[in-house]
Amino acid sequence: MPRQHGATSKWQRWCGAAVAGLLLLALLVSQLACGGAPHTPAPPAQVALPWPSATATVSAPAAAPASATPAAPPSTAGTSCPGTTPTAPAPTAVAPSPTIAAPKPLTLCPDLPGRFEVLGLAGGLSWAVAVQGRYACLSAGPRLVVLDLAQPAQPKLVGQVVTGLAPITRLAVAGDYAYALDMGGQLHVVALAGPAAPREVGHYNTLGYGQSLALDGCTLYLGNDDGLYILDVADPAHPALAGFFDTPGRLERLVVRDGLALLSGGDYVNYPYRDLRIVDVADPAHPRELALYARQPSGSYPLVPVAVRGRYAWIVAQGNELRGLDLADPAHPVQVSSYTLGRLVEVAPAGAARLLAAGGGTLATLDLSDPAQPREVARAALPSPGTLVAAEGDLAFTLERPPAGAAPAGDALLAALHVVGLANPQAPTDLGRFELRVPMGWPQDGQVYRLAPAGSRFYVAADMAGLQILDLADPAAPQLLGSGGAPGFFYDVALLQGAEWAGRTYALVADGSWGPAARAGLRVFDVTDPARIVQVGDYDSPGNALALAVAGHIAYLADGEKGLRVIDVADPAHPVEVGAFEAPGFARGVAVVGRYACVADDKQGLRIVDIADPAQPRQVALYAPDGRGALSVAAAGELIYLPTFQGVTILRLNAAGQPQVVGQVALQDASLVAVGDGLACVADWWGLYAFDVADPAQPKPLACLDGRSTGSVQAMTIADGKVYVATSLSGLFVLRVGRLSTD
Repeated sequence: MPRQHGATSKWQRWCGAAVAGLLLLALLVSQLACGGAPHTPAPPAQVALPWPSATATVSAPAAAPASATPAAPPSTAGTSCPGTTPTAPAPTAVAPSPTIAAPKPLTLCPDLPGRFEVLGLAGGLSWAVAVQGRYACLSAGPRLVVLDLAQPAQPKLVGQVVTGLAPITRLAVAGDYAYALDMGGQLHVVALAGPAAPREVGHYNTLGYGQSLALDGCTLYLGNDDGLYILDVADPAHPALAGFFDTPGRLERLVVRDGLALLSGGDYVNYPYRDLRIVDVADPAHPRELALYARQPSGSYPLVPVAVRGRYAWIVAQGNELRGLDLADPAHPVQVSSYTLGRLVEVAPAGAARLLAAGGGTLATLDLSDPAQPREVARAALPSPGTLVAAEGDLAFTLERPPAGAAPAGDALLAALHVVGLANPQAPTDLGRFELRVPMGWPQDGQVYRLAPAGSRFYVAADMAGLQILDLADPAAPQLLGSGGAPGFFYDVALLQGAEWAGRTYALVADGSWGPAARAGLRVFDVTDPARIVQVGDYDSPGNALALAVAGHIAYLADGEKGLRVIDVADPAHPVEVGAFEAPGFARGVAVVGRYACVADDKQGLRIVDIADPAQPRQVALYAPDGRGALSVAAAGELIYLPTFQGVTILRLNAAGQPQVVGQVALQDASLVAVGDGLACVADWWGLYAFDVADPAQPKPLACLDGRSTGSVQAMTIADGKVYVATSLSGLFVLRVGRLSTD
């Protein structure tokens, strides 16, 4: 049976970054995507669309070739699966795109009295594309975007749906249904019968990262950290587990055809190999391994299956070698051909006897009609940047992403899907382009660590993207008011404003920069004019500034291994340390409750520090039951909310500063909590939850998002009845907890 995996603490900055980097690398390698740096040509006029921001830009040729219309989808004759009838041929004209309403409420936890409604969503990385007939499905974070390709020179957005919090990493389409696998290992079945109003109709949960997906008839094959899940989707609304095959490492790529599966995977930590296995899945309830084709060290290139055509399979080895395997006896595969692709390492099947390979800005077409002698029939420069992601008839599709770590301003590109015409393989043509853009300066790498609201304005500590100021008066149309302060590692932000500050507004930022030349500590910015952010002061702390809290004119800085620093900011231009408290541990969070600073000191627990005399802070209590530790802390009024690996503990301090347990929220691996408006929203590895804490002794669950994705939640706050959630890969969500309806 599938096995459960634990979670990695998201607050370990450098370890977390390494894990995220490996994950991103794994996904990129699994896609064989290693083309050159993306290049963005000057875009034509854009067509503005409602939230989430998506614009279509086209660069149409003078006359599109007759073959530009997408070919009909592969025949599904002989299948009994409902909804797999090919889509009707495309008409010659395309109606204007309809107005796309805000995403529908997400209702993945129907047993609770409420639900999270999505009021707005910005950002999100694009990973997957699937094409069938006239329609293409594109992922944008957790959004499934439906495009009409009836006129390839003018891709039209016709519909979209939000599937959860986790970004969609793999897509498959058959007939009237799209199957979306997200990074949390959840399968979402989306009905496309009405492309303008796609809706989720089915759902299946697995554990671990979603890595690979394949559809063969009425059977869906899903690969993750556990192995191969075999799902019966004869009824798409009710996917059912038909079988499971346990792989020794994560299953990164797979292809399936006629009851035969080729599985490629490995493990960077626990399993030191990369394998390619041939598995008989004709009986889904009893999958059996027929052959271990090859085993390689985990640091080497994977053996990536590309396609199975009849008795022959095609794989890519060493990153650039195409191998043909004869599977007449699957238990004893025989290599019948080898063809060096050079830098062409992105491969997509294009019909029964054709393969496309791309890389280094070049596209090659290979004839596979003779498996023993693959023949290159054309090679030409790609007219569009990006990674080859799909092929359909005489069309190829490349996905252009912005450079990693970019810090955009204003209307920024998230992804661009290019439509490439192959009527003449010797001269591929850039037919059209569809862009996904984010309507404000949201960092493309999604690394946001704190959202500080002040009315409709939000001050965002956006890691290396710096300090950003957003206007979210209309959640469906966020506006970037200003951006500045980079470079650095901005982890937290707090405000100084009001009469005490002569009508000016200052943003205090915890900058956790590290390295020999780094100046970590407290940075002070005058943000009175958001369009002109000016640094006016700084304090170079001895540790790594990770969090801060402000009470009056005193700032309290959680400074990593250097504990708590107490800083007087009465003169914002000249912050001065007036006291410090150091103890074994690693200060990661801080909140102020009356005369006490509550310091989340990692494995040491929660330290209660008396700050009545800022120059002489002293510990009065340490709360660390059962070795649970403390990764972050939040406060509301006189109450303290402490997330741990066991849930959230609600504490109240007595007159002597001793913590007393008031209530408990039992959750696995709680990482972050936000409190406000009588609500406590908690993120753990498995979901996002809302609790009614009007009576803190009896927290009542209200709503949840079963995401298996929220380990990526970086920041969260509650303001004006809305929940603002920043995730690492899916963007910024604006949510509201509403009551369930019967619609």
